[in-house]
Amino acid sequence: MNPERPVEYATMSYGHGISVTPLQQLAAVGAVANGGLLLKPHIVRSITDPLSGEVTKTKPEPIRQVITADKAREVGEYLEQVVSDSELGTGRYAYIEGYRIARQDGYSS
Repeated sequence: MNPERPVEYATMSYGHGISVTPLQQLAAVGAVANGGLLLKPHIVRSITDPLSGEVTKTKPEPIRQVITADKAREVGEYLEQVVSDSELGTGRYAYIEGYRIARQDGYSS
């Protein structure tokens, strides 16, 4: 992106004028939660054959490390803070007791 006016630097910082699909946004936040590791997105965790009961699981497929684990942890803390800070958090109304945002437990296979 090449801003033409100084105000565009400010609006770019919160995403105005930048287009991503919902799947791209989820993949980006997922990479933060996975310690900076971008995984191939999938929608279905597993499929169970109704006749045989056989379960086919979708396994995580790493694509590449997009940010360092340290930076992912730092960004994850910011993402969590805007939701968990009940007074100043811009996302405080999205807070759900017992859930954490961008928690870095790593991915499970």
